[in-house]
Amino acid sequence: MVANSQKFIKSKVHKVKLSTFNFRLSTRKGFALLFAMFVSSIMLSIGLGISNVIYKELILSGIGRESEYSFYTAQTGLECALYLQNVHPALFPQRMGESPVNPQSSDLCAGSMIANASSIEGLEGATTTFDVIVPPPDPNPSGHKEMCAQVLVFKSASNYITVESRGYNVGCSADDLRNPRRVERSLKLRTNIVTGP
Repeated sequence: MVANSQKFIKSKVHKVKLSTFNFRLSTRKGFALLFAMFVSSIMLSIGLGISNVIYKELILSGIGRESEYSFYTAQTGLECALYLQNVHPALFPQRMGESPVNPQSSDLCAGSMIANASSIEGLEGATTTFDVIVPPPDPNPSGHKEMCAQVLVFKSASNYITVESRGYNVGCSADDLRNPRRVERSLKLRTNIVTGP
């Protein structure tokens, strides 16, 4: 009888161990699925982080390109003012009483049109403002219609001229100047007025 009871106990122990072993196998299968989901979520996080960095780099490179357009537009406005000063010095009044001959839209500076010209005379000199409308670059990857430079020319009674040109990557209209993607670059030049040869 003792021998039978020992066999019974051994068989019960084996069954318990066997069922514990089966339970552990089922736990490992669930762990593999959990581990795979964990690794997948880490890989997804890394992929999203890299795509976010790439997106920001693309935006920065676009801003750099638009900044270049703004700079060259400002340079065009500055050179246009200097060209008009050399070719038509009467366009910009210098002293009180001189009547300004405002630049007209028929005056062109290297293919750029002049618009919205006005002059104000003061005791120390006169200020003329005008817009230079610059045609879009070729090739035109950004789809620009036109770009704008707002130019201010101050001619002093003491024979110097100051030209300030603000270039934009958008047009001169009020809607364009409220554009959130507008980039502005400015150039300023002060020099003596050369009269005659």
